[in-house]
Amino acid sequence: IEVKPQKKNYILVYDTENNVELNQYVKKLSMEKNLEVVQMKLHKAHDDVEFTIEVCAGPAEFLGYVHYADYVVTNSFHATAFSIIFQKSFLVFCHSSRNARLENVLTQCGLKNRIISKKQEMDIDEPMDWKTVEKKKENMVEKSKKFLEKSLFLKEDNDNEIIKEKKL
Repeated sequence: IEVKPQKKNYILVYDTENNVELNQYVKKLSMEKNLEVVQMKLHKAHDDVEFTIEVCAGPAEFLGYVHYADYVVTNSFHATAFSIIFQKSFLVFCHSSRNARLENVLTQCGLKNRIISKKQEMDIDEPMDWKTVEKKKENMVEKSKKFLEKSLFLKEDNDNEIIKEKKL
């Protein structure tokens, strides 16, 4: 369902709240890498002049922007999750109140070093061991499937059809 963006060679910013440190970091990264910044937002504000603002993007466009970005800088769980899925160079800045899911997924994937707290320096180009991340992701998916099957009392029959078991 992803829609490939028209833009190429850009840093994607997807933040769920304004973050001064995130914006400063992105400005610096943009100058260092000589890349345009595309920021996804729900609404364009009058003071938005520094980055290209994309306000008409839906889920399909969001996926495309993450998938084809050179870098992703975010404080969003979903942008983080898709950055991992698409194996992007990314950094996550702390959200003022919603960090539990971010920290959890990054820790489980062995990527907790990708989260930035105030005034911390981090190299977005620091290599990531994507083979190890993929193995950890596969384990997480299997655990999730087992949890859901157990929670719903489901199992597969011999023809791979899902049937509901009776609770004894």
